[in-house]
Amino acid sequence: MQITQEIIEKMRVLFSDAKRYTSRYFNGLKELSEGSQEVNEQEVFALLGNAMSLGFNIEDSDSPFGSTIIMGDRHSFDISDFKETDWDNLTSIANNLHYPILMARVSDLLWTFKKDYSSAVRAVNAYRLCAEATFDTEHWVEYFDFIKKANRIALKLNKKQEPFIGLTKYIDSIIKEINGADSSFLSLSLIELMIDNNFDSLQDYTNILNKLCDSACQSDNLRRIEVAFELKIKLYSKLKDTDNVLISRYEYATNIERIAKDYLKQKDTVGLGRAIHFFKDAALLYREANKSEDEKRIRLEIEPLEQEYVKNMHCFSQKIDLTPQFQAIRGFLTNRNLEEKIMALSALSRFHTKHELEKKVIHKQKNFISTQFFTSTLLDEGGKTVAR
Repeated sequence: MQITQEIIEKMRVLFSDAKRYTSRYFNGLKELSEGSQEVNEQEVFALLGNAMSLGFNIEDSDSPFGSTIIMGDRHSFDISDFKETDWDNLTSIANNLHYPILMARVSDLLWTFKKDYSSAVRAVNAYRLCAEATFDTEHWVEYFDFIKKANRIALKLNKKQEPFIGLTKYIDSIIKEINGADSSFLSLSLIELMIDNNFDSLQDYTNILNKLCDSACQSDNLRRIEVAFELKIKLYSKLKDTDNVLISRYEYATNIERIAKDYLKQKDTVGLGRAIHFFKDAALLYREANKSEDEKRIRLEIEPLEQEYVKNMHCFSQKIDLTPQFQAIRGFLTNRNLEEKIMALSALSRFHTKHELEKKVIHKQKNFISTQFFTSTLLDEGGKTVAR
């Protein structure tokens, strides 16, 4: 198996747009394989298509590539479907793929499953090229995703050598080039990545984070305020600068208190509930900032607000008929054996780890207070309660 100039040219249009969804890549490669009359081309396109079809979970640093999904008699391509000859062929062509996203994916696969050092270096550099091609401070998620993928691999290599040094220098240059001028979460995300990388010059980011905190407060974007101040606290904690940690917590608290007072101005139950929530957050932050008088002042304000909130609560019910959905699920599982039913249901559901469930519950408890007051009851066709 070899990469010819004809193969490179046939893939040129497919890989000319760095912002294409991955599904369009593997569908395009499949079409190229089916449309070719030359055996080598068919095999190359089919192999690369399979490599591009695998799911990818950036949060799983050890095994990021997706697993099997079975729907009836349909079976998606899985890592276990690779034969040893496929791995040999990927190794032989990996250096001649020309297109960054394709080179990144194949090299990442070879590093993950074959632990080939040269593939790791190639993957880091290829993901960085993908990032550079998609750089956008407003529509930043795809760019940052490529940076995270490169960083994930670079962290497992020698931090005192390339490519980790080169990648961190690049990220550092981007942070300083933007200089806190973006209104998105890109700078915040990149700075957090560098904190987690234990970058040597974290002190350089203090002024940039001050700008990001100021702009977040001016925009009244609650999520940016939370992320910016929590990151500022994290940075000063990493630098062991206790005084500035306390100052940052105090500034964070004053802004959260301001947001709480803005919700009070709404003069309705929803605004009142949100105000109580943020006053409690502010009180906790004042405590962590060693501002006991401010904490006491806030807690005295919360008490009458909670009494008013309870008076405004009313009971109500809303019935929803889930019979059509239940019948659809029943039909979907008809005439399947037990294994097929289990695999079909697993494809429709996400299985959370204990840690994920804990985070989810705490997040909902903290940010969606009102949902804790409502009960959901599921009845069967006879009106019997089957779940609450």
